[in-house]
Amino acid sequence: MNPPTAQELLDQCPQYLKEGNTEEAIKLLQEIQSLPLTTRQQAIFWFCYGIAYRDKKDYDKAIEAYQEAIRLQPDYAAAYYNLGVAYYNKETAYIQSASLTEAKKNARQAARRDPDFPKP
Repeated sequence: MNPPTAQELLDQCPQYLKEGNTEEAIKLLQEIQSLPLTTRQQAIFWFCYGIAYRDKKDYDKAIEAYQEAIRLQPDYAAAYYNLGVAYYNKETAYIQSASLTEAKKNARQAARRDPDFPKP
Protein backbone atom coordinates (compact mmCIF):
# COMPACT_ATOMS: atom_id res chain seq x y z
CA MET A 1 0.00 0.00 0.00
CA ASN A 2 1.33 3.42 -0.97
CA PRO A 3 1.71 6.18 1.61
CA PRO A 4 -0.93 8.93 1.40
CA THR A 5 -0.30 11.74 -1.05
CA ALA A 6 0.13 15.35 0.02
CA GLN A 7 -3.39 16.07 -1.26
CA GLU A 8 -4.89 13.20 0.73
CA LEU A 9 -3.20 14.49 3.87
CA LEU A 10 -4.27 18.07 3.17
CA ASP A 11 -7.85 16.87 2.74
CA GLN A 12 -7.77 15.48 6.31
CA CYS A 13 -6.64 18.74 7.90
CA PRO A 14 -9.97 20.66 7.74
CA GLN A 15 -11.76 17.76 9.43
CA TYR A 16 -9.32 17.76 12.35
CA LEU A 17 -9.72 21.52 12.68
CA LYS A 18 -13.51 21.36 12.43
CA GLU A 19 -13.53 18.77 15.23
CA GLY A 20 -11.38 21.06 17.39
CA ASN A 21 -8.46 18.65 17.20
CA THR A 22 -5.86 21.36 16.64
CA GLU A 23 -2.88 19.33 17.88
CA GLU A 24 -3.62 16.50 15.43
CA ALA A 25 -3.99 19.04 12.64
CA ILE A 26 -0.60 20.54 13.50
CA LYS A 27 1.04 17.10 13.52
CA LEU A 28 -0.49 16.44 10.12
CA LEU A 29 0.73 19.79 8.79
CA GLN A 30 4.23 19.05 10.06
CA GLU A 31 4.13 15.78 8.14
CA ILE A 32 2.86 17.53 5.01
CA GLN A 33 5.58 20.18 5.25
CA SER A 34 8.24 17.75 4.07
CA LEU A 35 6.26 16.72 0.96
CA PRO A 36 6.42 18.41 -2.44
CA LEU A 37 3.38 20.67 -2.85
CA THR A 38 1.91 22.63 -5.73
CA THR A 39 1.46 26.36 -5.21
CA ARG A 40 -2.26 25.83 -4.58
CA GLN A 41 -1.49 23.09 -2.03
CA GLN A 42 1.02 25.38 -0.32
CA ALA A 43 -1.68 28.05 -0.03
CA ILE A 44 -4.08 25.53 1.52
CA PHE A 45 -1.28 24.34 3.81
CA TRP A 46 -0.72 27.88 5.14
CA PHE A 47 -4.45 28.51 5.38
CA CYS A 48 -4.81 25.42 7.60
CA TYR A 49 -1.87 26.57 9.72
CA GLY A 50 -3.63 29.92 10.09
CA ILE A 51 -6.73 28.21 11.43
CA ALA A 52 -4.64 26.10 13.82
CA TYR A 53 -2.84 29.19 15.15
CA ARG A 54 -6.16 31.02 15.45
CA ASP A 55 -7.57 28.13 17.47
CA LYS A 56 -4.54 28.41 19.78
CA LYS A 57 -5.18 32.17 20.01
CA ASP A 58 -1.76 32.92 18.51
CA TYR A 59 -3.11 35.66 16.29
CA ASP A 60 0.28 36.98 15.13
CA LYS A 61 1.22 33.59 13.70
CA ALA A 62 -2.28 33.16 12.25
CA ILE A 63 -1.90 36.51 10.48
CA GLU A 64 1.48 35.49 9.07
CA ALA A 65 0.07 32.16 7.86
CA TYR A 66 -2.92 33.78 6.14
CA GLN A 67 -0.65 36.36 4.53
CA GLU A 68 1.52 33.57 3.15
CA ALA A 69 -1.57 31.79 1.79
CA ILE A 70 -2.62 35.02 0.06
CA ARG A 71 0.89 35.60 -1.31
CA LEU A 72 0.77 32.14 -2.87
CA GLN A 73 -2.82 32.43 -4.11
CA PRO A 74 -3.86 36.09 -4.41
CA ASP A 75 -7.51 35.21 -5.14
CA TYR A 76 -7.93 33.11 -1.96
CA ALA A 77 -11.08 34.78 -0.61
CA ALA A 78 -11.32 32.61 2.53
CA ALA A 79 -7.73 33.55 3.46
CA TYR A 80 -8.58 37.26 3.15
CA TYR A 81 -11.66 36.77 5.31
CA ASN A 82 -9.78 34.81 7.98
CA LEU A 83 -6.97 37.37 7.90
CA GLY A 84 -9.50 40.08 8.73
CA VAL A 85 -10.96 37.96 11.52
CA ALA A 86 -7.46 37.31 12.91
CA TYR A 87 -6.73 41.04 13.00
CA TYR A 88 -10.07 41.62 14.73
CA ASN A 89 -9.42 38.84 17.27
CA LYS A 90 -5.92 40.16 17.95
CA GLU A 91 -7.27 43.64 18.62
CA THR A 92 -10.11 42.32 20.78
CA ALA A 93 -7.69 40.19 22.82
CA TYR A 94 -5.43 43.23 23.30
CA ILE A 95 -8.33 45.41 24.43
CA GLN A 96 -9.57 42.74 26.83
CA SER A 97 -6.05 42.31 28.21
CA ALA A 98 -5.67 46.06 28.67
CA SER A 99 -9.12 46.24 30.30
CA LEU A 100 -8.28 43.36 32.64
CA THR A 101 -5.01 45.05 33.61
CA GLU A 102 -6.88 48.27 34.31
CA ALA A 103 -9.54 46.41 36.31
CA LYS A 104 -6.92 44.73 38.49
CA LYS A 105 -5.13 48.03 39.05
CA ASN A 106 -8.34 49.66 40.22
CA ALA A 107 -9.27 46.68 42.42
CA ARG A 108 -5.86 46.97 44.13
CA GLN A 109 -6.46 50.70 44.66
CA ALA A 110 -9.85 49.96 46.24
CA ALA A 111 -8.36 47.28 48.53
CA ARG A 112 -5.62 49.72 49.68
CA ARG A 113 -8.16 52.36 50.53
CA ASP A 114 -10.69 50.09 52.21
CA PRO A 115 -9.74 46.70 53.71
CA ASP A 116 -13.31 45.47 53.25
CA PHE A 117 -12.77 45.25 49.49
CA PRO A 118 -11.39 41.91 48.31
CA LYS A 119 -7.83 41.87 47.04
CA PRO A 120 -7.39 40.88 43.39
